Amino acid sequence: MPSPCSRLLIACLLASGATGVFAADTPAPTSAQPTTWGWVETLKLMPEDAALKAKLDTGAQTSTMDARNITRIKKNGERWVQYDVMVTDPTTGKEVRLPFERRVERVLKFKTAAGLERSPVVLMDVCLGGKVYREQFSLRDRQTLDYPVLLGRRTLEHLGPVDASKTQTATPTCKP
Repeated sequence: MPSPCSRLLIACLLASGATGVFAADTPAPTSAQPTTWGWVETLKLMPEDAALKAKLDTGAQTSTMDARNITRIKKNGERWVQYDVMVTDPTTGKEVRLPFERRVERVLKFKTAAGLERSPVVLMDVCLGGKVYREQFSLRDRQTLDYPVLLGRRTLEHLGPVDASKTQTATPTCKP
């Protein structure tokens, strides 16, 4: 049976509308950052200011971004990659290619039905809510999938909890 002190604490928490587990180092939510993210959110590539839909996937370790025309190159003795990201132009509604060139941070190896595949992993800046995150993205052709970006657990650990019953909890507001 709970003590009178613990019953009082529980009653105060319930009366305040608090739910879940609290940690001392958990940042207080801001108006631009939700306390819980939805399973689908819009993010912006920064500094390009281009919006993409993202699925927040707790089943994936590494985030993945739809990339086309992936070309591996050497630059200053390092592995780099050139690629295009397809985005919708907000004024015309047409799909356009944004060219990128990034240093390869690592190569992700994964199993598919076709066998073992490799995908370059690069750092990209993305805006979620009102904050810019520098995250690792595996580059793969995702044009047949519903969401061009999949945010995995390595990214989600910086964001916070995901509620599968919610979508679009915050509009990206970062300025380029």
